[in-house]
Amino acid sequence: MQTPGSDSQPARPSDGADPQVQPAAVDSHAVSDQQTVAGSHTGGDPRTAKDVGDARGITPPAVPVRTIHLVQWGILAWALALVVLLAFPDLRAGERSWWLWVPVAGILLGGLGYVYLRRGRGNAVDA
Repeated sequence: MQTPGSDSQPARPSDGADPQVQPAAVDSHAVSDQQTVAGSHTGGDPRTAKDVGDARGITPPAVPVRTIHLVQWGILAWALALVVLLAFPDLRAGERSWWLWVPVAGILLGGLGYVYLRRGRGNAVDA
């Protein structure tokens, strides 16, 4: 049996690392999942969205729609759905009796969102 101080066995580092194992190469083109083009985590394009836009010379236009207007249109759509359900009782008969409460919930939640946006909270300062 050999002792730790014998010359026939090379000394190993005290941290437990194997000197024979080399660290894996780092890909200099790798980007985080948050920066990659959609679908790249499933084997798609590994370039960033900025790289793709620059390569094609395409810059997406700014969206001029205010968020509060989208909420107002959503509330209006739920109100229209409620009117249709009230106008045609056959749509909410039998097992579909709960359908009436869906647009009611949509109107109430849309109203909460509207109040939230009107107060200028979160990212809705310019809404």
